[in-house]
Amino acid sequence: MYASLAYINTHHAASPLPNQPILGMPSQPAHAPSPTYAPLTNPPPTEPNTPQAVTADVDADAARSFAHALRELSRDLVLKEQQIEAIVARLPGAARGEEEQRRRVRALQEERARVGREVEEAGRVRAELVARVERAIWGVGRV
Repeated sequence: MYASLAYINTHHAASPLPNQPILGMPSQPAHAPSPTYAPLTNPPPTEPNTPQAVTADVDADAARSFAHALRELSRDLVLKEQQIEAIVARLPGAARGEEEQRRRVRALQEERARVGREVEEAGRVRAELVARVERAIWGVGRV
C-alpha cells in the first residue's frame, strides 16, 4: 500500500486544490482575486517530428500510463480492503458482543484454574506413588 501511495505521489500531475493556498508561492493580498487554473490538457497539435510533437506524444503516453496505473492501484487497494474485511469477519468472537466475550473469557479463566488444580493434584499423587515404589524397592533389598 505504501508503494502504491508513493507511486501516485511521485507520478501525479500537480494540480492545486480549490480554496487552498498554493505552497511555495507568496500569498496574495485579500483584495486580489484567487488564481484560476485550467484543467491539464495536451498542447495543441504541432508538426510531426518536431521536438514539441515528440514531447506532446511522450506526455500523452505518460498521462495514459499513469491513469492506467492509478486504476490498477485503485483496484488492488479495494481488493486488499475486501480481503482484510474477510479476515476480520473470520476472527473468533467477531460476531459476539463485548459482554458475551467477557463472559467467555471469565469461563475460560475458571476452566484454566480448575485444570491447574487437577494438574497439581496429579503431581501430588505421582510423588506419593513414587515414594511408595521407592519404599517397596528398598524393602525388597533388605530381606
